[in-house]
Amino acid sequence: MEKVVLLGAAGKMGMRLARNLRNSKTYETLYIESSPKGVKRLGEIGLSVTPFPDAIPQADYVIMALPDRFINNVATDMLPLLKPGSMVMMLDPAAAFAGKLPTKPDVDYFVTHPCHTAFINDETDPKAKSDYFGGDYAKQNIVCALFKGDEAQYSRGEALAKTVFGKVVNSYRVSVEQMAILEPGLVETVCATMLYGLRAALDRVIDMGVPPEAAKAFLMGHMLGESVVVFDYVDYNMSDACLEAVRLATPVIFQPGWLDKIFTMDAIRKSASDITV
Repeated sequence: MEKVVLLGAAGKMGMRLARNLRNSKTYETLYIESSPKGVKRLGEIGLSVTPFPDAIPQADYVIMALPDRFINNVATDMLPLLKPGSMVMMLDPAAAFAGKLPTKPDVDYFVTHPCHTAFINDETDPKAKSDYFGGDYAKQNIVCALFKGDEAQYSRGEALAKTVFGKVVNSYRVSVEQMAILEPGLVETVCATMLYGLRAALDRVIDMGVPPEAAKAFLMGHMLGESVVVFDYVDYNMSDACLEAVRLATPVIFQPGWLDKIFTMDAIRKSASDITV
């Protein structure tokens, strides 16, 4: 069996990956975690940790389930311990795209990221319906990129990615640059910011006297209904009144040329660099 080393095994992403790896019949996994609380958390699901200098030299794969700001220092410490032909798997494109991932010539580098549970999905099992991030009970898609290495290594990385993310339906191949356009560009810079804007609007509505439960229920229901229209899940149009409200509100809410300011490679590279500091 090939040996996987999971760095940051007790983190938010690490725990999900650890649960998917522990029963694998393809990979043997060693778990690295530095915090006492994290070690205890792993112990509660029957997993023990291996010291960093003991685990890394054994690795056929190293998965870096770490916050972006730690990647540079940890990867630097790891370089002399990696054996030739091993693969480093990144779970986020930021460090690689921003040039903050130290590499070794005889080691392959693969980047992957989950799409998470789709906002509009066909899940019916209660556990799957409440698995908002995917991989435990709910189906999800993933994106993958070969950052450095021979083309033949792509299939190795993709196979491991499908194992660690669990219940993968589609695996989409993109470049590291395209993955950075997706995150941080599309889903963090734009989507998350707009969602915080929606939360601010909801709070304002509540401050104006609308009962909180009614306001939230009204917003959540309309978010789903309007999403299926805007993203072409149904052959249906918004009402004329809604389209007029959108026309009038767009110049108030959005700065002119906002897409051109966000979706340039220089802007995305700066964003990726900023979050890896």
